[in-house]
Amino acid sequence: MTTGASTIAVRDSILIFLTAEPLALALKKGLESGGTKSTVVTSEAAALAEAKASPPAVIVIDRRYATTSLLRQWRSLFAVPIVAVQHGPTPCSDDECLQDYERDIDLVVCNQSARELVARVRAILRRQDRRADATTHYTVG
Repeated sequence: MTTGASTIAVRDSILIFLTAEPLALALKKGLESGGTKSTVVTSEAAALAEAKASPPAVIVIDRRYATTSLLRQWRSLFAVPIVAVQHGPTPCSDDECLQDYERDIDLVVCNQSARELVARVRAILRRQDRRADATTHYTVG
């Protein structure tokens, strides 16, 4: 839930920036079938603008065309999990994956089906829900 320029991520909203339109649309369809709001953008500038306007719960990016440093510079996006996806004929090498993790990417997924990608994103959302539910509130005085 957000209000105005809130820095709180919208629970169960996903921002998808993938250059492979069929994969992006399949991911959107799979997530929305489970009740998760998804927004697909086609450029890094659009992804940054959308993420700043309404911080999502998870960001899915194309690992070859997106820069996480632009996303991480905004305080409201610092803790948002980022999933980097590589699709196509060339899988990620171990070195590339390690470099991605060093660049603040939380999960690197190479050549997975849309169904598996949906399952991974939903798993991240479940962990966020548990963390939010586990918050303890104390009243003093």
